[in-house]
Amino acid sequence: NITSLADFIASRYGKRQSLAVLVKLIALAATLPYIALQLKAVASSYAALTGGDIRPGAAAAPLLKDSALYIALLMAVFAILFGTRRLDATEHHSGMMLAIAFESVVKLFAHLAVGAFVVYALFGGFGELWQAARTSPSVQAVLAQDQEFRYFTHALLGVTALFCLPSQFHVGTVEAGSRAELRTARWLFPLYLFLANLFILPLALAGLLKLGGSTPADLYVLTLPLAAEAPGFALLALIGGLSAATSMVIVASVVVATMISNDIVIPALLAHARRRGEDSPDFSRLILPLRRVLILGVALVSFGFYRLVAGGAELANLGLLAFTLVAQ
Repeated sequence: NITSLADFIASRYGKRQSLAVLVKLIALAATLPYIALQLKAVASSYAALTGGDIRPGAAAAPLLKDSALYIALLMAVFAILFGTRRLDATEHHSGMMLAIAFESVVKLFAHLAVGAFVVYALFGGFGELWQAARTSPSVQAVLAQDQEFRYFTHALLGVTALFCLPSQFHVGTVEAGSRAELRTARWLFPLYLFLANLFILPLALAGLLKLGGSTPADLYVLTLPLAAEAPGFALLALIGGLSAATSMVIVASVVVATMISNDIVIPALLAHARRRGEDSPDFSRLILPLRRVLILGVALVSFGFYRLVAGGAELANLGLLAFTLVAQ
């Protein structure tokens, strides 16, 4: 009956409530840049598709004209609809997991389609792309940098995030239904990661060759089809990115709201009720509305983080910030 990462760690150390609260606060601090990353990714993609200013250091849009605000509200609604439909003691959300599985397939299909288009339609294949990269001074300047230590550090943080990121822990542990699911995940999840990363290096090389430093590297997957005058593939890239961001925001906000309600708010209400002399207060009707308010609050606070801190940051650095927090 483990319901969260905070619940799990606290249970290993005498079920200490103070430890659960501490883990919850760390998880919340890591979740803010994690959700802000998704908001920035979708807002930047939308700006690129609609001709907005996507140059590094570009001024932020006015508050009410910032698409990230409406994206945050829309994703909060999705999270409320999929993640707080009913109260379950074991916190299983089969509907939410089905939606995320579907979005994961959409994301993978979009990424593979755009990657194949860039490699084969723009360059004629992997060999031609690699040959063009070998003769490009700008590409060689990047490849010549000593990046081994950074690469292995990033890989270590990624492995840590598989187990310590609250949303990853929830999907991999709390939502796990049987050992049969684990046996399937042992080969399916690595295969999914392999396919998802198959075109990362070719897209990076193609972006350096075709776009140079005029476009943030985070947006190559969207701006390469636009530069090739293939709006259909650009729209497909946007749909894939929106699917990825939506699934991550839904899980992260639901998990954080669950941890806050289970480990902070409800215990505080129970303690207050006991001080008033109530032996067995019933807060069951309060839990779902409370979580919905918390989900909305997490989305808005993450949007505030995006406006104040993350607006000028690169997407990859925001992700690393979240990963580093949970690893520590």
